[in-house]
Amino acid sequence: AGQGRVDRSDATHQTVVWDESSVLGSHLVLDRTAAECIHLLPPPHEGAQLVVGGNTHNNSLFGILNHCHTAVGKRLLQTWLRQPLVDLEKILQRQSAVACLVEEDPTGRDRLRDEGLNGMAGVDLDALAVRLGAMEGEIRSPTAALAALYKLYLLTTIQLPQLHAPLEDMVQANNALNNNDSSLLKKNYEGITRVRNELAKAQDLVESVLDLDAASNGEYRIKASFDERLGELEEDLNQNDVEKEECHQAMNDVWNQVT
Repeated sequence: AGQGRVDRSDATHQTVVWDESSVLGSHLVLDRTAAECIHLLPPPHEGAQLVVGGNTHNNSLFGILNHCHTAVGKRLLQTWLRQPLVDLEKILQRQSAVACLVEEDPTGRDRLRDEGLNGMAGVDLDALAVRLGAMEGEIRSPTAALAALYKLYLLTTIQLPQLHAPLEDMVQANNALNNNDSSLLKKNYEGITRVRNELAKAQDLVESVLDLDAASNGEYRIKASFDERLGELEEDLNQNDVEKEECHQAMNDVWNQVT
């Protein structure tokens, strides 16, 4: 890429400047000043919001385009806006994928959104990856580590399959029509398939270690059958629960007699 400077003017007659040297491969990298001048992302602070006006849904290009269901999707959209494609072939691939979703298979698109993405609305894959990566060293919070494992289990057994199924149907339908416009969707489908296969081992690990019944109630602990000593502790805890319930019942009986 060249080393010159390229100027563009936006609607407010401010000059947007970037270096042609910032064109890295297939992307153009905009600096913060350029992004703010063209209102690419929401204003960074309250003072700027007052100047720009509007709200988070209409005071930036990101706000208008953002209909993402997941935290990862929102961050990816920001990245795409901050680093727009300049590679024509890749731009056409994205456009073909959008055309497939919007024009050729709207039913598949709705399934992908309603069954797949809605199920992952509360999942932050980046944050989960950080928590799982931290488990390679010293585990400071066993409860947090087990909670991360349970989230990984839900991702593997419920959320990814819900995302995978409609995408698989869309790819198969396009293959039956000999339609190559869905190549980008096919790549994503193949990527999710590969991840599911790789996570199968993690699923077996979680099922053998984690008490899934307790985890579903927000209690994260190792399965009692994993170690004999844990089994003894579980028996003690269960006995304590029984005795506690008996005490509560006795207190209720006394209270009823008094009143």
